[in-house]
Amino acid sequence: MGEVEHRVSGLNSGADYYLPKPVDIRELLAVMRNRFTTQAVNPVRQTGRWTLDTTSWLLTSPDGQQHVLNSSEFALLNELAKQSQLSKPSTREALYTAIGKPNYSPESRSLDLHISRLRQRLSSDQFPFPIKTVRNVGYELTETMVIV
Repeated sequence: MGEVEHRVSGLNSGADYYLPKPVDIRELLAVMRNRFTTQAVNPVRQTGRWTLDTTSWLLTSPDGQQHVLNSSEFALLNELAKQSQLSKPSTREALYTAIGKPNYSPESRSLDLHISRLRQRLSSDQFPFPIKTVRNVGYELTETMVIV
């Protein structure tokens, strides 16, 4: 798949780069350097909405502030965002499963602690993090989060 037709087809299909095998390490490094430079010059644009980037585990607030997420934060936000698009709250069971604790104790408050930390870390004076507690169910986002 290293023919010119294949490379052109890949680029026309939306690929940023097309590197045929065997790839020359110098070409790979140049592509990586250009990609990171482009991201630094063209940061994520402000959409006026909360945006979850599932490839880089990055949450962007409506004012463009970016938050790098750890695995638990990403798992929770991904589950909440998916349910939000269905206009449903996320159950405690689903959220515990998302963070890798499907066999949690009913008395466990670790999920509440995770949510509390998310609220503190992601909220600003201008944009409080849009999450609310749904009694006897779990949590839900009060604004739809864009997933990219």
